[in-house]
Amino acid sequence: MSRYDGLAGSYDAMMTDAVYVKRADWLERLFRKSAIPVKSVLDLACGTGTIACLLAERGYQVIATDASEEMLTQAMLKAAVLEECAPVFLQQEMPKLRLLEPVDAAISTIDSLNYLTRERDIRETFKRVYRWLKDGGAFIF
Repeated sequence: MSRYDGLAGSYDAMMTDAVYVKRADWLERLFRKSAIPVKSVLDLACGTGTIACLLAERGYQVIATDASEEMLTQAMLKAAVLEECAPVFLQQEMPKLRLLEPVDAAISTIDSLNYLTRERDIRETFKRVYRWLKDGGAFIF
């Protein structure tokens, strides 16, 4: 059980000041500066999927991961209205990241990486993100 499972239902209400649309705008500006065109994005530790859904609505192919089943349940409920452009959600811990194919960019917003408290988990997370990024892809966190 993830430490966020009990919080999932009320997380979005607590994060009303997170200015998600502005964050998505900022990410898109960075994507345009990328060494490669950004079409596919990994949202690492996506929580309830707000950023993943905003990027999917803007035309990006989004793969979103989180360790918490309950957070992902909230994310999938939110994404249900997106139909064909909805993100793909995967339950995974950051240091165990595995994707089916590389992505053009990876993001981890808010404070997700702060929950990696062991140095080996941080190192492994960065190694795995690097492994799943296409050459020239960026990791924005």
